[in-house]
Amino acid sequence: MVALIVETPYQMINGLNLIKNDCKECVLFIKFVEEKSKRLARDLNVNGIKEDFIKDVYIFDGKSYVLPGIGKRILYKIRYGRKNVIKFYIPNMNLKYKFNEVLASRSETSFNIFSPLYTDDVKVSFIEDGIGDYLYSDFLDEGSEYPNSIKSIEKKLGSRYLVTPQLFKKRARVPIEKLPLLKKETMPKTLFQCFPCGEEKVHFNRFVYFAQMFDALPIQTECPRIEKEIYDTVRDVLEESDLTVKLHPRSEANVYGSNAVITNTPWEIIALVDEDIDNKVLISMCSGSVFYSKLLCDKEPYVICVMKLYLPYIYTDSEKDIAEKERTMEFIHGVKNSYKNKEKFMIPENVEELREMLKNTKQGRV
Repeated sequence: MVALIVETPYQMINGLNLIKNDCKECVLFIKFVEEKSKRLARDLNVNGIKEDFIKDVYIFDGKSYVLPGIGKRILYKIRYGRKNVIKFYIPNMNLKYKFNEVLASRSETSFNIFSPLYTDDVKVSFIEDGIGDYLYSDFLDEGSEYPNSIKSIEKKLGSRYLVTPQLFKKRARVPIEKLPLLKKETMPKTLFQCFPCGEEKVHFNRFVYFAQMFDALPIQTECPRIEKEIYDTVRDVLEESDLTVKLHPRSEANVYGSNAVITNTPWEIIALVDEDIDNKVLISMCSGSVFYSKLLCDKEPYVICVMKLYLPYIYTDSEKDIAEKERTMEFIHGVKNSYKNKEKFMIPENVEELREMLKNTKQGRV
């Protein structure tokens, strides 16, 4: 039995898809995170989690590890699911399950609260949580130190599951294994049922601009200025009817006008159900959703990746920053090289090139 611990839609997609493809059973633990972050449970129709291989679903508070008060429990049950679906987990809770495998993201720190449920031979493995796994240093790299939250499971470490191991250039201290592709015919039905993709009201125009949430990134103040210049260029070339701005899920302000949307359905699922996805044009600095349309879903929309326009304002000349910059660009070029039609993946060097790429794509010359 697998304990799957998730706090983002992307973790849930990869975790459930892996478990179903491996013909295993799991209990799903949905972690609440800090107040300012959008909680995964708010995006879910928990009643849609019904498949036989998912034996139970628990929500737990990743900050205080306490049972919510009676008022909050009633609110959660009204908002997230019926009594027979939604349950709350707290440390040392006596469950009927024993787990010989745990799947979580590399950011997970809640292993100890589940320790009474582990078998003696339990293995704790880590599922990819986006491009950060490829770009940034972490405790699963050779030579790094374990944080205190990991020391208790040091001897129980299993594997690291990645969507594209061939693009992983760091030296790992645990075995690397490949996650399965997301395919409509084999993916868990839960992923269609618990996210609102079936009733999704958002219409995406041909060009989709993925807005950055700069206050969540360790970057300098010039980036918003560059972003405005890029977006103004996009708006100068495209008609309003050509463009949809996809806001970051944790965006608190919309500065893009009426064409901007927030959707609770993960882009990877939208990419699967959109029959016109290969004709879409995705414009982004470095949004994982743009890359995973190809890497996870094997779809090939047009991509205009504007990362190079930001490089001077993101990275310093420090050894750490230089290494991360090299990994970032190597990853981006790796995604481009994975395309059958590499001309569909564009990386402008400057705003003038961006303008030409937008014009050519709009006019069908790419």
